[in-house]
Amino acid sequence: MVSLPIGVVVANERWRIERVDERFCELFVCTPEGLLGSPFEDLFSPRDRRGLHAFDEKISGYAGGLVDLLVVLRPDRTDRLVRLRVGREDSGLWTIFAEPVQPSDADLVHQLEQVHNQLSAAVAAVDEGIAIIDTQHCLVRLNARFFELASF
Repeated sequence: MVSLPIGVVVANERWRIERVDERFCELFVCTPEGLLGSPFEDLFSPRDRRGLHAFDEKISGYAGGLVDLLVVLRPDRTDRLVRLRVGREDSGLWTIFAEPVQPSDADLVHQLEQVHNQLSAAVAAVDEGIAIIDTQHCLVRLNARFFELASF
């Protein structure tokens, strides 16, 4: 049987790891026993403070659906670029899907993520009102100053 390279971790409302599936342990060379009860943030690489900050920011503003971001995890003492998709169940538990990014894709995906973060930071920091609209005339990005100037 062929399965996707996605491991699953379940954390409680205080972000302590409660369950780890076998696939996660296969992908990241770890044991469930070594992770159970530990804080999820301990899996983040100390070198990826931005990733941890982005994760904390998205989770603190969580409004449903799946949070999707690229971070560097280190569950096996080796830094690995990983795509995380995180969602909250009705029970209050958090389900985290972890997919290692393949080395051939890592550079391009990581560069794209960096450009996205730089654009977001630039738009947020400008004193002028900025609104970016896509080809279908939908608002895709804006800053707080835009709301002030538009009197929303």
